[in-house]
Amino acid sequence: MRYVTRSLALVFAVSAGVVAGGTQAGNPIDRIREADLKADMFALASDTMRGREAGTLDEMAASVWVAERAREIGLQPAGDNGTFFQFFPIDRFRVSASNRIGYAMMEAAVALPLALDIVNPVVVENCFPSGALRVWARDLCDRGFASIMTATSPPRAPHPSGGDPVVGTTPLCVAVPDPFGNHVIADMALTEATFGDVLRGDADETDIRFHSVGMWALAVALETMVRSMTTASNSVLFLAWQPTFKAAVEETSKRMDPWRMPGQTKGGGL
Repeated sequence: MRYVTRSLALVFAVSAGVVAGGTQAGNPIDRIREADLKADMFALASDTMRGREAGTLDEMAASVWVAERAREIGLQPAGDNGTFFQFFPIDRFRVSASNRIGYAMMEAAVALPLALDIVNPVVVENCFPSGALRVWARDLCDRGFASIMTATSPPRAPHPSGGDPVVGTTPLCVAVPDPFGNHVIADMALTEATFGDVLRGDADETDIRFHSVGMWALAVALETMVRSMTTASNSVLFLAWQPTFKAAVEETSKRMDPWRMPGQTKGGGL
């Protein structure tokens, strides 16, 4: 089932020389105390905030708490209608916890009506996206939308230094549409082998490891980004938007000539 919820961002302006209490002081860094930082961190991470999931009343409660802290130190609201808040829509799928029909769910998600003048964040919850993300990114390209897409999965890969699996394979796909259908689509696995390779018998689970610490860090960051939008497991997040500069692919293709760019089927080179 599809839900359209509203999430929010905090927007404020800083007036020169304004500090807590509305008076000027010395170096603001000197006012930062460990006890204050710890109190704020424990307040936001407490059970009363219930995870602060995007698009929920829990997120609103956490945002109001942050806005009040901002007001206390003299920051001025610069959001909607003179408030600290700026709202934006989020498309979200919710299905039963046992549903893992990745193809059907992703097909429905990439067919959603998307706004033309903003970046559309779409979360597909409780979905294990069988197959390559490039399939769905190409569908978005055919509609004229660029996208960045990633997905979470059960922990299958350890830190490069060894140990137990701590993060999923976390694929990453970036796609930019071309008016003539010659889209640029880069779909990559961050690990040396994927779980799909294991299922096909082309690799062993011990082959699911990261090329470098940098790849591991990217996987952790992507997984954390998805989990900041939903508490559901095995979920897909994609951001989709219509490019402002329609000839980006054509101009870059000319610069890359004779090499063909990722995902392209036309032009020379490999």
